[in-house]
Amino acid sequence: MGMPMRMRIVAALMLAGCILVAARAEAGTFMRFQGTDTLSVQPLRYRIRFAVLPTHLFGVSLCGLDVVPGTFEGSPPRPVLAADGPPGATWSIDSAGSAHLDVTPCRPNRGSGGAIDSLAIVVDGLPAYFNCMYLGTGGVPQLGDFMYVPSVDLTPTRRATWGSLKVRFR
Repeated sequence: MGMPMRMRIVAALMLAGCILVAARAEAGTFMRFQGTDTLSVQPLRYRIRFAVLPTHLFGVSLCGLDVVPGTFEGSPPRPVLAADGPPGATWSIDSAGSAHLDVTPCRPNRGSGGAIDSLAIVVDGLPAYFNCMYLGTGGVPQLGDFMYVPSVDLTPTRRATWGSLKVRFR
């Protein structure tokens, strides 16, 4: 097999891989969506887990984060009801449902910016869209980003005893 033919095959395989792997983006430059958990169904509450992992904020420490509910593709704004994070991360939530994370001490940059994981916010429904702001030293805004959380399908359940389930599926 000649070199030009091999190059065409490699290019075709790379294109096919890109087409098969392509997925809908759920976060942007520094927001890293990690998943959702259903906390309750009555009232409906979801925990959205995420991390802040900047990829190009060279030399900028992470001192805070603003998470502001927004709208996207017809989804209503979902106010933040509660928030959680690791030690040293303190959340405050205002009356409009915007959340502010204060990181004390600031997370030093690790080559491309400060990072923090194990963050979570609680909302009353999905889909949810948030405008986010990475805050550097002194609370100075450094970079804006977004996080979009698509809706999840709940699995309907029916209350039953083990005995009735055994009888039904024998």
